[in-house]
Formats: sequence, structure tokens, C-alpha cells
Amino acid sequence: TNFSMNIFLLDAHRYAVGFRTNRVSQVDSNQERDLIKSNFDNLGFESRLLHKYNVLNKDLIFLFGAKFYKGQTLTAQGPASNSTSPNFDFQLDDYPTYQFQSNYVNPNLNYAVFSENVIYLNKNTSLTPGFRFEYINTGSNGDYRIINTNLVGGVIYDTLIYTNQERERSFVLLGLGLSTKFSGWMEFYANYSQNYRAVTFADMNIVNPNFIINPSIQDESGYTFDLGLRGNYRDFILYDVSSFYLFYNDRIGFIQRELDNFIVKNEKGNVGNARILGQELLLNFNLNKIF
Repeated sequence: TNFSMNIFLLDAHRYAVGFRTNRVSQVDSNQERDLIKSNFDNLGFESRLLHKYNVLNKDLIFLFGAKFYKGQTLTAQGPASNSTSPNFDFQLDDYPTYQFQSNYVNPNLNYAVFSENVIYLNKNTSLTPGFRFEYINTGSNGDYRIINTNLVGGVIYDTLIYTNQERERSFVLLGLGLSTKFSGWMEFYANYSQNYRAVTFADMNIVNPNFIINPSIQDESGYTFDLGLRGNYRDFILYDVSSFYLFYNDRIGFIQRELDNFIVKNEKGNVGNARILGQELLLNFNLNKIF
């Protein structure tokens, strides 16, 4: 029996300043720049218990684990100086009518339990069923500013929009693996597992003039299937030949959408289902066997 635990803690920040409305080929307009300041605080742990046992003269391996994660992201956006220096201070007094202003707190809570069991049907064939239960709770509490000005810079409309959102979900992911050894240097394997990708509010709060977020954006779900042959021939050639199939339901991506004011922008949202097929080949030669 083997037990392990990994504990992690992060206290970090990332500040980004620059022009996000211009293409790289455009000349610097020397106007105020856009500044995004993000602070990340999170902690968590993941523990695993691995136990080998025997039933009816069959060797079995059981794995059980748990994960806990709690984090918080603070994100603020606003005007920066018009200089070329790496100045990461907001300049709200100099540019009070700057359009892209927001301030958010994004908490994130996630815990999971998972288990696998390797079952040897005989000395050459094994099955590995597994499951994972996930609980995810993401939130967003903050505000963004809408400012409209006329051609001479006069303020026509100025208001703060407050938001307080929460998304809570839980689900179970299943998987199954098969492995069969035909000889000492050839093994066939196949795996099936469900997958999931959660949308976080931290991806949605930033005001970007280059694209918009579909308010109906949802999480992705799907599955992965792969099979292949692998082995080690006399410690000379290590090989792995496999094929895989990935399916994503409601894949997140970008599409072009025409707005009410006839402006066309890229919209980030669920663009459709995706099917991805591929093959992989790995060959590793041991040169010590040659020389």
C-alpha cells in the first residue's frame, strides 16, 4: 500500500500593458494604452492511495484519490500611460472617459474524487475501469463601465453595470482501458474516457475590442478513444503506433457575427461539435546496441 499527497499554494500576479486594438503592422498612435492587472491566490491538495491485492490468484491494483482546490482571481482593467515605459499604474485621472474599464473578483471552488482498478484477466490481459466525480463552482462579482462620447470628447452616457453571477455544476466522468500482450515485445492497448472543459468567468470578464463573448456560452463535454500497438524489441527499438478519435460537444471557438450597428466582430462561444482523428508514431532507437 502506498499513499501520497501533493499540497500546493500560489500567490502571484500578472500585469499586461499595450495596445490591443491595433494590428502589429499599424503605427503607434501614442494614445493611452490598455492595462490589465490580475492577481491569483489559490491553494489545494491532491492525495492518492494505491493498494495491490490478490483475489482468486489474480493480481489487482486499486487506486483511490481526492482533490480539493480553492482559488480567487482579482482582475482590473483600465487606462495606462501613453508612454513607452513599462508603467503598470492606472491613469484614471488623466483618461476618465476611457472605454474599457472593469473590476472583478472571480472565486473558484473545485473538488473531486476518483478511482481506478487494474484487473488482470490472465497474465497477459488486463482491464482498467475508472471514474471521476467533479464539483465545480465558479463565480463573478464586479462591475464594468459603459461610456459614450461625442466627436469632441463630451460624455453622452456614463454608467456602471454591476454583475454577480455563479455557476455550479457536478458530474461523473467514466473511463475504461484494455491491455493485451501478444509477446514480450508487442502489446495492444485501447482506452475510452469522457472529457470535460469548464468555462470560467475569468475568460469572460475582460473587455476586448477585438471580440465579444456570447452570454450563452456553456461548458464543453465529449470523449476520447484511442488504440495502438507498443513494445520494446530486445532493448533496441522502443515503438508506439496509435490512432485516436476526439469528440467535443459544443466546442468553444470564434465565429464572425454582424451586430445591430452593422459592425462585424468575432464572437467567442459554442460554435458546434468537433470530431478530430489522428495517428501518432514513436520510434526510439537505442544507439548503445549499435556501438
